[in-house]
Amino acid sequence: MDLTNLLIDDKELDEQLLGETLSSYVRIAKDSGKIRFTSEINKLPNRGLILMYLLGKKAASVLKIDSIHEETSPIELETELGMSGGSLRPTLLRLLNEGMIERSEGKYRVPNYKISEIGTQFNPTQGDMSGEDIPF
Repeated sequence: MDLTNLLIDDKELDEQLLGETLSSYVRIAKDSGKIRFTSEINKLPNRGLILMYLLGKKAASVLKIDSIHEETSPIELETELGMSGGSLRPTLLRLLNEGMIERSEGKYRVPNYKISEIGTQFNPTQGDMSGEDIPF
């Protein structure tokens, strides 16, 4: 086996996959880059809400809307998602420990190579999204 087959590009972003993952849950304001949720977001557990927000920020960053950066602070997440720190921070820690998100200088982001996994977990065409079937 050629070991080069094991190599991935951590920086490579599949924009189509990102769009497909977000399409049921997120819209992005053209002028401000503000993340807006569809009613489908209510079907997701807190972890799904956080991941969709972070992926929405990634998409807004790629679209170069209003100097948006994908890295997001816990304070911004609390404010934008309406979650208390007592709910948000333990969920962030679990996502971080599971490798679903990364932290740098106190801010969080979803690594590009995790988009496919998130899309599989939260795709509305693949069963119940209540979180009961998700093994974490």
